[in-house]
Amino acid sequence: MKVIILNKGKQINVIDVDIETIISEAERSKIPDPIKATVAEIESIIKQENISVETGELNKMNVILADSIATGNFPGSIELQGKNMTKLPFFKRPASSENPAIQQAEKFFEGIVVYPNKPSEEIYNSLIGLDEIKERLVKESSLLVANDNLEKWSKKYNKKVLLACKAFERRTPLIVFAGDVGTGKTALAESFGNEISHQLRSNVYLLRVSVQTRGTGLVGEMTQLINKAFREAKRVAEAVSSPVILLVDEADTLAQSREETQMHHEDKAGVNALIQGIDHVKEAGAPILVVFCTNRMSAIDPAIVRRAAIVYEFSRPNHARLQMVFKQYFGDLGLTDQQFLQLADSSSPTADRNYGFTYSDIVNRVVPTSILKAYPDRALEFADILETIQSLQPTPPFQEGRRS
Repeated sequence: MKVIILNKGKQINVIDVDIETIISEAERSKIPDPIKATVAEIESIIKQENISVETGELNKMNVILADSIATGNFPGSIELQGKNMTKLPFFKRPASSENPAIQQAEKFFEGIVVYPNKPSEEIYNSLIGLDEIKERLVKESSLLVANDNLEKWSKKYNKKVLLACKAFERRTPLIVFAGDVGTGKTALAESFGNEISHQLRSNVYLLRVSVQTRGTGLVGEMTQLINKAFREAKRVAEAVSSPVILLVDEADTLAQSREETQMHHEDKAGVNALIQGIDHVKEAGAPILVVFCTNRMSAIDPAIVRRAAIVYEFSRPNHARLQMVFKQYFGDLGLTDQQFLQLADSSSPTADRNYGFTYSDIVNRVVPTSILKAYPDRALEFADILETIQSLQPTPPFQEGRRS
């Protein structure tokens, strides 16, 4: 079933959910109200897309699913009105002081972020357990968009420009973030530009490719839109004289492998346009870094994967990292090490479930639910957190036919 998210009458996202599997899991768990649990699970999937919906919309979905279970016929799609879009806020300067190229780009891209900014810094710092990825990412990204810094380093410490530096500079400015849902890919992709801006002592602009880039299916439309995305990115980079990050979330929807036998000609043409755009960025030497985020690394076209300077693999937190996350959010409650161990144990894979909680599960579900158990009448306690974890199911790993 497709959940179509609307905002002010405009479609902003389409999320595939395996409704029958979700309902079956709710019924097997013997939850008193499996329909309510199903709605809650779908709401969680929607939140993984950083979108929230009105309570009335959830009630509407509850009624539709109740009727569907009674008749055994599930709708192919449900339309829900989104509210309070919670993606990283896109900061806009007053039009009077804004560059015309930025004003034009705002009409095409889903959003534009200007770094540095405080919210991005806070999001970046909150991503626990990704220290190794973050350290290399910032160094590598800053050099991919400003490789003259690499030559300066080599001349200073090696007294010449090493041949190895030339090899580094020839790499394509494409980075792929791949891994399971809720593991911090998108949050990192939307915030690491803040660190690059500090590293380079320059503004950095993030341009997020719209979910509408696939177009309506008209011949040539997808190719035209992809070409325009790269043209606008180049236009912005030239206008602001600053590095630009071109972010493509759910990249598999645009960059799916051309080896798929059922792939439509228009989709293949779109992938070709994407490859050409990436190559053009490299050849032009523009300070543009292309970042792909995907839950389905195997679906990305091999030609694109070969071009990537590096592929970062994201995974769910292991036991040690679960403790780190809980200490970050509950470290001021005076809990003991044994209690943090217990929280990590409860969030880890079990004999009946071979996957544990994601970072997003803890931040977006465990933390607020625990607080609401105590608010507004008493202090938050260890038991509230433990009971919350035990009452929730972690987001299932990504599967074909279900996106989150």
